[in-house]
Amino acid sequence: MSARSYLLLPFLAVLAVGCGQGAPQGRADEQGRVALKYVRQLSSGRYGEARTLVAPTWRNEFNVITDGLSGQKVTTSDLSVGRVVMHGSSKARVTVLGRFCSVGTQGKGDSSCIDNADARTRDPRFQVELVRVGNAWRVTFNSPLTASR
Repeated sequence: MSARSYLLLPFLAVLAVGCGQGAPQGRADEQGRVALKYVRQLSSGRYGEARTLVAPTWRNEFNVITDGLSGQKVTTSDLSVGRVVMHGSSKARVTVLGRFCSVGTQGKGDSSCIDNADARTRDPRFQVELVRVGNAWRVTFNSPLTASR
């Protein structure tokens, strides 16, 4: 998978040092829904819709990352939330389980896939960082432990 293809994946967050607390099941529902919606929109090329789930202070970075990715094709399967780790009441990291496959820009050529079945993975390609903005959870591209925006 090319470096540019990895940018299409939602796992651009910097892997944080430390582990935080697992969220109680009921509390994790909203964060998990937002993360999965973002992953599905991003992987299907619906960047405008995915952008609405990005924290306002990170939308310019999102635009830069997704600019020129229209030729990329990513398919997903068996997506689910593996784990939600809360950092205080306003930051969270969601681990996504499932398979991501990147197909060549012309729709032909080698397909390259990555899988995750480990809810506790430390691989940032399978993690979505979230921050609470008002009453809503939004995607961010920095560590929930070191966020300054």
